[in-house]
Amino acid sequence: MSKPQGYENTYDKAGSLRAPCLILLHGATGTRKQWLPQLDALSDQYRVLAPDLPGHGECAHERFTLDGAVSAVERLIRERAPLGDALVVGQSLGGYVATALAARAPQCVRGLMLAGSSINFTGAMGTLARMNGSLYGAFPKRWLAGLNARELRKRLPPALAEAQIEAGFFFGAAGDVFRALSGQDFHALLRGFPGPVLIANGSADAPNRRAEAAHAAAAQHAQVRVIANAGHVCNLEAPDAFNAALRDFAGQVFAT
Repeated sequence: MSKPQGYENTYDKAGSLRAPCLILLHGATGTRKQWLPQLDALSDQYRVLAPDLPGHGECAHERFTLDGAVSAVERLIRERAPLGDALVVGQSLGGYVATALAARAPQCVRGLMLAGSSINFTGAMGTLARMNGSLYGAFPKRWLAGLNARELRKRLPPALAEAQIEAGFFFGAAGDVFRALSGQDFHALLRGFPGPVLIANGSADAPNRRAEAAHAAAAQHAQVRVIANAGHVCNLEAPDAFNAALRDFAGQVFAT
């Protein structure tokens, strides 16, 4: 299969080529730089790959669709994961992409860690997702970027905040993202996945905390972990606790 131009520049990598693989999928409007704390901390034991999703970062020229994102991640696993499969970790949008990947290609997915992605987008939540997509288009992107930058500088250590800001915010993808998620029954997708699932939400992420029990119940083999003192982007807000949860779960996944 031919590769897109600049394929090697669309993901970050760390760790031994012979180690079990972690695939890290970022949230909407962000980039792979969201995973810098995990690349630094977990590459001692794992091969860690963090791609930009379509519509974001170095893949901003590609329009986001759920199918296209799943295809891109599946290709990355098949071509770059040392063992041909991976523990796939997704935050927010990344969690939904990971779930859809596990439903389509379970042979590529050793396990799932889903962070900040417990909301199911059927019924009223699907309608709300479509409305959110429209709202993003109503505000100037420069204003949204400034708002995000201020929040990151308030919540994160300076070097980590500046890395996110320098990588950029991709609000142009938001409408496509929300339209892609709207109406999707991620509970149904989880039911078909036979592997282990860890659902992790920040303790202050109220919408996902309310939905996590139902999300866990939809999976065949699920655990729930609450990341203390964190909100929606818990891997950035509480990286030590998130990394400990991921390392514990990865140990279980790759032991089988």
